[in-house]
Amino acid sequence: MLVAQQPIARGSREPGSSGSHALGYTLWMYDGESWKLKKDCSSEGASIGQPPVSPGKFRGQIRATSCVAD
Repeated sequence: MLVAQQPIARGSREPGSSGSHALGYTLWMYDGESWKLKKDCSSEGASIGQPPVSPGKFRGQIRATSCVAD
């Protein structure tokens, strides 16, 4: 099986930047039953958002969600 590698676009986290990427992100891991917080990368003045709504497809699946303003 061939897998094409694609560059990943990274958002700006510079002071004064706008958009949800400026608030940070949260990584969630599916444990087979529910989403568990894996990593909190929220910026100052932001909190983690809700876990993914849809159930995971396999144990160990990682999903990222945007953080929200406090």
